[in-house]
Amino acid sequence: MAWTPCGVPRASGAVRLAGRKRSNLPTEERITAGLACVPQVANVFAHMTVLENLHVAAGGRIAPSDLARVLTAFPALRDRRAQPAGSLSGGERQQLAFARALVRRPKVIVLDEPTAALAPALVERVFELVRGLPAHGVAVLMVEQRARQALAISDRGYILDQGNVVMQGRAAELLQDEGMARLYLGDAGRA
Repeated sequence: MAWTPCGVPRASGAVRLAGRKRSNLPTEERITAGLACVPQVANVFAHMTVLENLHVAAGGRIAPSDLARVLTAFPALRDRRAQPAGSLSGGERQQLAFARALVRRPKVIVLDEPTAALAPALVERVFELVRGLPAHGVAVLMVEQRARQALAISDRGYILDQGNVVMQGRAAELLQDEGMARLYLGDAGRA
């Protein structure tokens, strides 16, 4: 089995970016190629500080403008720069993982449950950030339990049921599909 952006073996297909196959690249070459991933768990170096995590993600030296950009996007991290990542709350760790992925200005970012363990206000902030990424030239592939909110900010959607794609299409059309909404989104909050 070969690699996928978040390290899970892929069953088939290939990962391509800018027309080039990226499936078997070592981590540093994937990052240099513009691929970033935010795994749901084990997504920070717990023994390192917040700032050290960002430096490592930036390839050893972080540009002041990139540090300012991610600390502006995640202000809770600003006051915790010297704090070990392992002592952060689950939501703060998720923010740090997101910041680590964004610090290198990726072309494609894969997000695995980016809102897991976040307080409701931070959930909205993450969705705002994800919604804004394409305007900065970043394509997003997101796996998210909050299907309604994820589809609302997406171009395309794929609905999985026990690991199988059961529906796919334009996100707006999936949101309007009554059968899909009833089975996979619940009737509450239906537009």
